[in-house]
Amino acid sequence: MADFNEKQKIIDNEHLKLLSIFNYISGGLTLAFTLFIGAYLFLIFFIVSMAKNQQEFDPKLSEAFPETFLAILVTIFVIIFILGLLFGIGQIVSGRLMKLRHMRWFSFTIGILNLLNIPYGTILGVFTIMVLERDSVKKLYLEEMENR
Repeated sequence: MADFNEKQKIIDNEHLKLLSIFNYISGGLTLAFTLFIGAYLFLIFFIVSMAKNQQEFDPKLSEAFPETFLAILVTIFVIIFILGLLFGIGQIVSGRLMKLRHMRWFSFTIGILNLLNIPYGTILGVFTIMVLERDSVKKLYLEEMENR
């Protein structure tokens, strides 16, 4: 029986190590794509400032340049940018916490949120939930918490 528990512990450690690495990678990719959104946001601000300069010379442009639409567009991009940053950082933190066997619920929550990233995040989220819900993995987290 002890032999089976030792094998299961080795398997669980390997699975958590892989999940940790994949969370680091996924978090890095999320942050990289978020930077693209930030670049678009910068481009929108640049275009708006140039258009406002042109409106000073030609008042007819103010009719063709809807301020409400731009405000909504910028608001949407800012919200997506902030959520992307938070989610990317959360994935990296989740990878670190898995490596340390600490705060299982945080990694579980990030795993659930990963399900929304189709297709790779969904795969990562499903495997994260499957591994973190094992009784043997829960014991690993409890043992690590007792050792601190």
